[in-house]
Amino acid sequence: MDITGTIAGQLGISISPQRPLDGVDLIPYLAGEKKGDPQPVLFWRKFDQGQHAMVVGDLKYVFNGQYGALFNLRTDEAEKRNIGPTNKENMAQLEKLYQVWNAQMAPKPAFPPLGTWPRPSAARKQEQAQ
Repeated sequence: MDITGTIAGQLGISISPQRPLDGVDLIPYLAGEKKGDPQPVLFWRKFDQGQHAMVVGDLKYVFNGQYGALFNLRTDEAEKRNIGPTNKENMAQLEKLYQVWNAQMAPKPAFPPLGTWPRPSAARKQEQAQ
């Protein structure tokens, strides 16, 4: 959500510590004013299917709702070799890191999943019935 962080930063909008953003202002990085990685860890989650993923350095951890897989993106760009079975401790640490991040995020999506919204005609009929 760096888009929100970048917009807020460029407009000078202060962010409440009680409601932090999951994103940063990218302009200082793009302008060369700040060095390094603006997001050392990237997280994704798919609410409706209990799936999540994260990238930390060269490692990508993916959980498909039932089991996890771990890939080294430096040596396996195509993600064909799951190194998780021989790196169970790394996978457990990454899962814990995800759970800490996830606990700070909203417990449910702000919008319903795509394809579940009522069609405009159905919404109008429902409004008229009320």
